[in-house]
Amino acid sequence: MIWKQQNDGVFNGVSPIVSATLALIEEEERLWCSDGAQELSRLPAASALVGT
Repeated sequence: MIWKQQNDGVFNGVSPIVSATLALIEEEERLWCSDGAQELSRLPAASALVGT
């Protein structure tokens, strides 16, 4: 899903919204963990990395 935001920026000139990007990252992590990538749950939340 994050690649869609990148493509919007590259091809359509859309400026990314940081909070929306962080929400997408956290959703991707949740989906990967629910599918068995348990080690991802050990990583800090994306929002904690940028202090939001």
